[in-house]
Amino acid sequence: MIRPGFGERVAALCCYAGLLPNPLLWRNRDVSQFSLVHRNQALTLYAFLGLILAVFILLLLALSYGMVYHRDLVEPLPTEVWLLSFGRKLLIVWIVFWGYAALKAALGSSRPVPYIAWMTQRKFLHRLGRGFLCFAWLVLFVAISLTALAELKVTDEIARGKVFMVYEDLNRFPRFLFSLAMYRMACAGVARYGPGSAVLLPIDADTIQTAVRQGVVVIIASHGTANGLLLRDGYFTPSDIPAPGENPSLRFVYLAGCDSGAHRAAWEKAFHPATVKTYDRLTPVVEHLWWFWTQGPRIIREVS
Repeated sequence: MIRPGFGERVAALCCYAGLLPNPLLWRNRDVSQFSLVHRNQALTLYAFLGLILAVFILLLLALSYGMVYHRDLVEPLPTEVWLLSFGRKLLIVWIVFWGYAALKAALGSSRPVPYIAWMTQRKFLHRLGRGFLCFAWLVLFVAISLTALAELKVTDEIARGKVFMVYEDLNRFPRFLFSLAMYRMACAGVARYGPGSAVLLPIDADTIQTAVRQGVVVIIASHGTANGLLLRDGYFTPSDIPAPGENPSLRFVYLAGCDSGAHRAAWEKAFHPATVKTYDRLTPVVEHLWWFWTQGPRIIREVS
């Protein structure tokens, strides 16, 4: 058997990297056995990655539904931990197969990957893999573009702030995820109040107090319980607002924390004269994202 050249190996590795147009342009005719094997394996692997992500999203939506409508079943169990663990295990298995296949391509071997060789002949999986790659690159392009635009809209300078968006990153998630999540509210804020008015800050007691003291619309994206908003160093409660009513321009405050409605009257007094949006139940992240992209911009545009 003729050993594949450097160019063929690079092309095969490009397929495993998900780099188009290789998976779309290669055809069965006039293609070496080496290229055909790795093209089919790459498309099959990406088809399964798409299925894994689809299953994870469906389970996430099911968990979100359970949090809202079946709290008694969801709350006693570590369902979020189970879901993340399940998704992580599936992804690790996929990475093992992907890494083995990519290594074979780099070494110039056309021997199929064990256990999935029979699936690489299924044309349905090839089409699914192509579709997933096209969709993934489109989503990545849109996400990067919107994130870049969002970073241009938001600032951490408070001098001209009118719309304050305070977020909990758990010391794990990068800032750009939150700028993307709050992109439409940032756009609405800048459109109404001008550049520098949409302020994005990591959460702590000081940033909450600053936002309430100066903002017109304040979004507090934090975890919470009936005891208050959950910060790294304890709970933040209505009594931690030093001077209720100090800011007569404050018009709307959104509290994302679960069970924030347990002290609705106290929050309304602390944030007077603002309208306060609270929840007296568990609240999934999906629900907040929906509100940030649909109701939040409208509130900013219409608040007086």
